[in-house]
Amino acid sequence: MSSDRDPDRGLAARVSELERRVTLLEGHRGERAPMPIVDNERFWALARLAERTGPEFDRDGVAGSLLYAGRATTPGGGDLIWQAEHPLPGVLAEGWEDAAAVLAALGNPVRLEIVRRLLLGGETVQELQEIPGLGTSGQLYHHLRDLQAAGVVTQRRRGRYGVAADKVVPALIIIAAAANMGAVMTTHEQPR
Repeated sequence: MSSDRDPDRGLAARVSELERRVTLLEGHRGERAPMPIVDNERFWALARLAERTGPEFDRDGVAGSLLYAGRATTPGGGDLIWQAEHPLPGVLAEGWEDAAAVLAALGNPVRLEIVRRLLLGGETVQELQEIPGLGTSGQLYHHLRDLQAAGVVTQRRRGRYGVAADKVVPALIIIAAAANMGAVMTTHEQPR
C-alpha cells in the first residue's frame, strides 16, 4: 500500500516545485528566476559562464555574461584564434555608438561581399571590382572607406586590402549571429 502512495508524493513534490518556479518567473517574491538546466557536455560554455559570480556579472537586476570565441583559417586572414567575454551588466550599461558604426558598415550586402572576398584571399582593388552589382571604382573605394572607418578592413599596401587580423573572428561571429537571427536555428544552437 505504501508503495502506491509514493508516486502521489512524488507528483506532489513535482507540482510544488513547478508552483515555486512559476512564482519566481512571475516575480512575486522579487527573486531571480532559476537559470535553465543545461547539459554540461553539450553546452560546456554555458556551464562555465554559470560559474561567474560577483558584482561584475550581477548588478541592478541584470546578470550574466556573453562569451564568444573562434578559430579560423582563411586565405585572406591566416590562422587565428580569438576569444572574448563581456559581463552583461557592462554591455547594457555602455554606449553602443561604436557597435552601431560596425553594424552599419557590415549592414550593406556589397560591403559584406567585400569582407567575404577579402577573407577568401582576394585583396586587390581589381579583384574586388569583380563583385557583381558593385558599380564604379569610386563606389568600391567608398565601401572600403566605410569598412576602414569601422576598423574592419585595413589597407595593407597601395591597392591591397585585408580584414584586420583582430577583427576576423568577431566579424565572422557577427555575420553568423545575424544569419541565426534571420533563420531557423539548428538543434545545437537552440536556446533553452
